[in-house]
Amino acid sequence: MSDSHHRTEPLWKDAAALVERVEMAARSDMPPGTFFDELCAEICATARAWTVSLWTIEDSQRSILARNGLAVHDEKTPTPWEQCPASDEHAPSSRWFSVAGETSLTLVAVQKLHDDILIGLELRFDDAVDLALQKTLSELAEAVLDLAAGVFMRSKIAMLRRRLDVQTQRDEFTRKLYEGIDLEESFASTARAVAEELSIDRVSMFRRRASGWRMIASSTPGRIDRRARQVRWLEILTGELLESADRITCVLSDTEQVDGVSDSLVAYRRESGCKEFHVELIHNDDDTRDDAAIVLERFRDNDPHDPGFGSALEPIRHPVSQAIQHALRRDDAAWGLIAGRLSRATSRRKLVFVAGAITILVLAACLIPVNFDLPVEGRIVAAQRNRIFAPAQGVIADIAVNNGERVRAGDTLVVLRSADLDLQRRQIEGALATAQSRFDSLLVTRSGNRGGGGRDRESGVSADEQVVKTEIEGLEKQLQLLQAQNAELTVASPMDGRVDRWNLHQSLSSRPVAHGQFLLDVVDDRGGWIVDLDLPEKNLNYVLTAQANQTGRCHMRLRSNPTEVFEGDIAEIADVAHLNSAGQSVIRLSVPFVSETPVHIRSGATVAARLHCGKRPIGFVWFRGLIEWSRRQGWF
Repeated sequence: MSDSHHRTEPLWKDAAALVERVEMAARSDMPPGTFFDELCAEICATARAWTVSLWTIEDSQRSILARNGLAVHDEKTPTPWEQCPASDEHAPSSRWFSVAGETSLTLVAVQKLHDDILIGLELRFDDAVDLALQKTLSELAEAVLDLAAGVFMRSKIAMLRRRLDVQTQRDEFTRKLYEGIDLEESFASTARAVAEELSIDRVSMFRRRASGWRMIASSTPGRIDRRARQVRWLEILTGELLESADRITCVLSDTEQVDGVSDSLVAYRRESGCKEFHVELIHNDDDTRDDAAIVLERFRDNDPHDPGFGSALEPIRHPVSQAIQHALRRDDAAWGLIAGRLSRATSRRKLVFVAGAITILVLAACLIPVNFDLPVEGRIVAAQRNRIFAPAQGVIADIAVNNGERVRAGDTLVVLRSADLDLQRRQIEGALATAQSRFDSLLVTRSGNRGGGGRDRESGVSADEQVVKTEIEGLEKQLQLLQAQNAELTVASPMDGRVDRWNLHQSLSSRPVAHGQFLLDVVDDRGGWIVDLDLPEKNLNYVLTAQANQTGRCHMRLRSNPTEVFEGDIAEIADVAHLNSAGQSVIRLSVPFVSETPVHIRSGATVAARLHCGKRPIGFVWFRGLIEWSRRQGWF
């Protein structure tokens, strides 16, 4: 046995045992941070390295996952990982480096995980390493790095899943904020959403009236009895607190901390048993006189670790304020004023008042113009995209790409197999082989006739040769045509971009497809975004009229970010209508999506939009459904 084998045999055994332990740990439920720390510690001990570090590079930013060894890396010393390029086949590669004039050596292993994500393992030795051991250490580093890459990618996927769950919860919270039809239902929905989000005992909503603050809704079930003493004291206390500040928190166990309202605080605490109280004013941007207030109450003993109402409300203050302002804008205070006057008037005055009010309302409905907006739904798609369809009927034989993978024009995407084309090709190949054999036989026969056969027999053989030759040419043309059709079953990318099809392999792998069936999309997300809106066909004339008058404008909100409004003009209107998922006939509108601030866009993100179609009388806007129905009936 050679000396080099004697030197490497113990290291081989230790390396094999280490790889086996790392593989078992990678399959376990061990936290990624613990796994990386133990990995570096075991490699450092097995390889007898001076120091070991495991790191990643994402978007050109390097971050350390774990380190171990007798010394930390000197950040001023250049790291040679840039000289060890990762393999394009996503397989680990390694190289040895040495610093001129020193005996120390560095082993760097790098693996490419994505276009802009690398993972690397760096081992530094304080002394020279025997050449017989370098190959073993390189293979050890590559094997361990490949296992660490799987754990790292699983941690990335888990992190993305947690972010998606947080976004889903935020969308659900925003949806609850905007539920309800009238002001009372909207305020009650907002109060329940805030109470559930912050785990508050009770949330109440108030609105400013001429006589003072009035309690509109609460997070507790049931209707509000404004004759109750607790409700009256709460309304008085809210008004007094908001006179001194727009936002104030009171711990009712120490009522002397707020000057001027101590009597109200003591009285309310005696009635309700509240331990902590927070009131905050919400201004209506359209009309500062129509303000609202939100009151948060806690009836449990205060937790010393609780950050307090003000800090708890801070992350959701903006969306809650927007929802309250939206509810105030929808509410029309004129209807309440009219109802109050009618209930206090005498019969004769009531009749005159009703007639005058109806006349005024009819004139206002016919003469007062307001903005006419059409609500539509849509989704965001890439401006440059190509939908790939099946070129023929067949079975998916191979899928060469994955969802989200970047491809170049001409790259193979999907390969189909057609049983009918394969059968026809085999039949034609068999017929071609048979015809070729007949032709060869006729050639032999004619050669024999020249030696002593008759002229008539030779002419008959020549005629048969011509017939068979024509048959062979026809079969060869059919075979070429089938080969061309078979080549079309290999679907290639028509452009540079990214594959977009959720569950691509699960949906298509080894599945039969029909001619013209959708396979996948190739999108170029760097070429901008557009919003595809589905406009009900019955509303198309309003949009066309607005386009002709140059008044068409679109205001959009992302479902994932409903607090920010984006504007755009309609760039294209489809010439044909189609049925949406609800079975309604809709027209597709395209609006470029432009944002002045950076916004994270996901392909397919849903959008709620309003198309501005100029100004129309307020009566038409309010009763448009009834007017359109009567027009369809032919009444006018």
